[in-house]
Amino acid sequence: MATLEPQHSFRFAREMKLQPGLITVRQADLASYVQKAQEERVPVYMLPRTGIVDRASFFDALRATLPLDPPIQSARSWDALSDSLWGGLDALDADHVLIVWPNAAAMIPASRMEYDQALTVLADVATMLADPKVMKGKPKQVSIIVGEDAATD
Repeated sequence: MATLEPQHSFRFAREMKLQPGLITVRQADLASYVQKAQEERVPVYMLPRTGIVDRASFFDALRATLPLDPPIQSARSWDALSDSLWGGLDALDADHVLIVWPNAAAMIPASRMEYDQALTVLADVATMLADPKVMKGKPKQVSIIVGEDAATD
């Protein structure tokens, strides 16, 4: 009697897909998302692991890391940051980018409200750039991965 071989195999590795928008993940999972982006040739913008502890340092980190158009000079206006980030990302040739903010929860002790506002700005820009109506039929995927420890949830 012949032995039947399985026609398929099961994969136990969890596959992740880079989706437009903002998600929060455990610090330990950040490297997997970065690797996935690199495999898919998606440009990765990595904010600093340390030093983003308040509004001013968040603005400084975005100025140093991300394309901003027009450039912003201060940390006075969240709206100006949003407009500048939207313009900078829109001007990129890539149709998909990944922004990684490791250890984002370090900003919470200074001001939970400003931390929440920073997340809102990032998420809103990603949403607008993914909207075909806003982008006149040429949406851009912006995936934002925020690393937080479970204790901050």
